[in-house]
Amino acid sequence: MNHAKRLRKITSNPFSEIKIPKVKKTKVRALTLNEQKKIMDVAANEKRGYDIPVLLALHSGMRIGEIAALKWSDIDFDTNLIHVQHTYQRIQAINEVEKRTQLVFTDSKTEA
Repeated sequence: MNHAKRLRKITSNPFSEIKIPKVKKTKVRALTLNEQKKIMDVAANEKRGYDIPVLLALHSGMRIGEIAALKWSDIDFDTNLIHVQHTYQRIQAINEVEKRTQLVFTDSKTEA
């Protein structure tokens, strides 16, 4: 808008009096080794097979949707690399009658 004002396309910037609220930045704290071990112990004792996904999350920084969308073809055992190509996202259902969410399988947003 300031650019449009400088070009005299508008006489004033209607947004110039708006005060943008400051967002408090919260410092992210990494888990301690003891906390990581406790999480792994709990995951290993679950009967649902949470140990490998939790291990991936703790040691790779991958998000839960990225881990859930992994395929065997995404893992390169020769180079020890995992290629994150897809993710699951939880989105609000399009149907307004149902206030539910649904999972959508999509391509990853960023190129690493």
